[in-house]
Amino acid sequence: IFRYLGIKGKRRGNIQDNLITILWNNGVEQRHSRFTGKTNMKEDKMAHLYFQVEVLERFCRDAFRKFGFSEEESGIITDVLLMSDQYGIESHGMQRLTRYHKGIESGMIKVDAVPEVVFETPVSAVIEGHDGMGQLIGHKAMETAIDKAKKSGMAIVTVRNSNHYGIAGYYAKMACDRGLIGMSFTNSEAIMVPTNAKQAMLGSNPIAIAVPAEPCPFF
Repeated sequence: IFRYLGIKGKRRGNIQDNLITILWNNGVEQRHSRFTGKTNMKEDKMAHLYFQVEVLERFCRDAFRKFGFSEEESGIITDVLLMSDQYGIESHGMQRLTRYHKGIESGMIKVDAVPEVVFETPVSAVIEGHDGMGQLIGHKAMETAIDKAKKSGMAIVTVRNSNHYGIAGYYAKMACDRGLIGMSFTNSEAIMVPTNAKQAMLGSNPIAIAVPAEPCPFF
């Protein structure tokens, strides 16, 4: 990202108020007050940079297009990542680019995979992901569930052979935005150590639920 934006260093970031704060190691800390408009500089290990979301959206889209995804696919993946950062869930935002790049290079993520419905009823479906990009498979699964729920009143769609799909809340929100109660669940690799254990045996296995509650937004 910094080569793309012409900046050197290592970063981690978070987006708030349509700006992303990026911290990078250069020995200087930059603090900016939105009230006074002044910037104070002091020696430290990190510095703060702010970028418009639009700049990072363009970067993400360009990156995924270079990976081999279509313009539409790149837009979906980018939307999931940036929504995560904008909601303060930086663990699943732009920083995941490195993981996805490594997954594509290793063959774990197949860029040309097309999600396929291999079984369905009026209220359910099973989607074979063919090891594709998790965000694209998750998006198709929720769109399928929404279409069926609109016709039948409820729907359940399961996915197999997928990859990391970002924040579960994105997909629950998709249904919520269409006037439905949305739920999204996934398993994960063993990354949590049980009480009194010595090694990871449990996944984080996130659960997300979104309910329409106008005039209140999802967040």
